[in-house]
Amino acid sequence: MALFFLAENGASLGISYGIVEAVYITGFPKESDLKLTTATTKLKLPEGLTGLLVKNLYLSCDP
Repeated sequence: MALFFLAENGASLGISYGIVEAVYITGFPKESDLKLTTATTKLKLPEGLTGLLVKNLYLSCDP
């Protein structure tokens, strides 16, 4: 899940949420083995630069 909003200076900001391993997992994962993380990213490129912003909807990793 990602949320996007406008900052005070007009630049767009994005908040990304992710679930990551909190500890090394053995066997079937429990809720306590995982933690929720957030990250804020500026979505505006510096003046004079061109680029492409790619949003990853999900990532699956096999053991």
